[in-house]
Amino acid sequence: MTAAPAVVAAPTRGSGRLYRDAAALASSSMLTAVLGFGFWAVCARLIPPATLGVQTALMSIISAPAIVIASGMGDAFTALVPIAGRDAPELVRRGYRRLLATAVVLGVGAGALAVTVLPEIRGSVSVAVLVAAGVVIWCLFVVQDPALTSLGRAHWLPVENGSVSLVKIGLLPLTLAIGVAQPIVIASLVPCVAAVAVLRPQVRRLAARHEGRTAAVDAVGELPRLALRTTVSIAMSLGVLTATPFLVTAAAGPERGAVFSLALAIVQSLDFVGAALGVSLVVHASGAGADSARMARTMLARAVAIVGGGAVVLVLLSPIALRLLDGRYLQLHGVAVIALLALGSASRSGYVIWAALQRARREMRALLTLNAVVASVVLATIVPVASRWGAVGAAALVAGANVFLTVCAGVHVAVRRHARRRP
Repeated sequence: MTAAPAVVAAPTRGSGRLYRDAAALASSSMLTAVLGFGFWAVCARLIPPATLGVQTALMSIISAPAIVIASGMGDAFTALVPIAGRDAPELVRRGYRRLLATAVVLGVGAGALAVTVLPEIRGSVSVAVLVAAGVVIWCLFVVQDPALTSLGRAHWLPVENGSVSLVKIGLLPLTLAIGVAQPIVIASLVPCVAAVAVLRPQVRRLAARHEGRTAAVDAVGELPRLALRTTVSIAMSLGVLTATPFLVTAAAGPERGAVFSLALAIVQSLDFVGAALGVSLVVHASGAGADSARMARTMLARAVAIVGGGAVVLVLLSPIALRLLDGRYLQLHGVAVIALLALGSASRSGYVIWAALQRARREMRALLTLNAVVASVVLATIVPVASRWGAVGAAALVAGANVFLTVCAGVHVAVRRHARRRP
């Protein structure tokens, strides 16, 4: 059984706002996913698989720690800012300070790891510095979405993320033309710097004017504990998934790493939709009491329909897409990799909504335990699996882990329901 939820004396938000924010987040995620696929399509057309594999491994080692830190703090923001009342400015300031300090430390570690593990860039000081800076930049960019969402500006996200993705696509041919050493990394980070420069002052301004609900919770005092728990949870779920391209490249070589990374980039459009619905659920179910279960059921139905349908479409279109990008990806079993990852994303929907409900209730024990078990198994087995069966084996392992997560989430819901009904 999980810990008892904190008592929050706050009114629930209307379902209309819940669905509007969910629509904004989902549309932002879909736009990012579509343009992200366009970016990787350009990469696949212009860069051979062996070279692309090294670049995707670098983006993996940059984005994995950044997403963990930023999403962990972002989840704390979405759970606490709506009920922080006048404490919102201090809450956001403390959150950003902790975020930046952690990003610098992990960025240095990521840079050192990249130039130690990957033979193609081994010992490169410039690449290590680029990776370290990239972690900090990516972290500040990613955390803006949950910060803005928690402050009632979810409708800004499609414009922000769409603009960044379009600039990234435009910069890639330029970086290749002028001979930049790490063109994908540079093209990805430059628009993020611009977005942070524009929107970070807006986050401060919105926090200063925030007049959200005030609940019987010390939001500022609870921030470090909740942020630590959400960060650990994400490190053992999304963090592990984001790091898999780096691990597959290191274990199976750059070509198999490239096909795995490309397939993951295609399928992540499905993950983005589920994650967006989950973020909206956290914001609106925080302090909603018994009504949070009804919100979760509604979100689950929508997530299953959208993500399941999208998975079918992606699998059907994957042979055509890979043939247009580079026929070598078909020979590298790209269709099978996409199909397995799509199955995993569709099955993950139930877990994502359940995890969002746990964060909204600040009941993290079961979530942390489940993530720890699955992350340990994946990290312990993905390198030997990828070494033996390449990208297909790694994709099968990821899909199996996602199915297991959702099954366990369902068992947890059933056990809780049975316990409440027991006299």
